[in-house]
Amino acid sequence: MGDTGKIWNERKFQHVTETDQIFEFKVEADRILCFFFIGRRLIVTHGFRKRGDKTPTREIERGESSKQDFEGRVKHET
Repeated sequence: MGDTGKIWNERKFQHVTETDQIFEFKVEADRILCFFFIGRRLIVTHGFRKRGDKTPTREIERGESSKQDFEGRVKHET
């Protein structure tokens, strides 16, 4: 994705259901949460090792909190 700007494998990158546009990169057992921002920028919130079938709620909440914090800081800078 970094080289071409396109998502080629939608099983390795997908929207986390029931979130405010949080997405998840899958790399074996590791997960990286992120979101898109103005200008098609991809902002990475954090990564973690997934141990079960579902993404843990606390990790989703952490990603959403990071997104809100980032967007709030950007609004205050403009």
